[in-house]
Amino acid sequence: MLNINDIAPPSGESFKFNTIGDTVKGVLTYVPTAPTERTNKFNGRVEQVIRLVIDVGDGDTQAIYPIVGSTMARAIGDAVRAAGAATLEVGGTLAVRYSENKDTGKPQPLKMYSAKYEPPKAAASVDLF
Repeated sequence: MLNINDIAPPSGESFKFNTIGDTVKGVLTYVPTAPTERTNKFNGRVEQVIRLVIDVGDGDTQAIYPIVGSTMARAIGDAVRAAGAATLEVGGTLAVRYSENKDTGKPQPLKMYSAKYEPPKAAASVDLF
């Protein structure tokens, strides 16, 4: 079965985590079925990326791009497990915050993230007839 979102995902402006404390929070409107590959423009490595689109209110959407195995992806994974869920789902609420820098001895510090996730509420059963 073809999911239209896999060939034409919804748009969303890319959220920038520039400063410690920058946070994106809202309802997930797009969660892919699998990561996609992209080439890192700085080092040429191929990375597995997950594009998530979040409705932050008033019809505004933001996209984030956690790289598989990154500190952001691990924070999101920890938040999903802490919520008692196994997967991110459309309709769930996700918050991701750039929480601190970690010195690695390299010129650029490692960005650390924290995240919280709440699965979507179960829809109430509606008797149509």
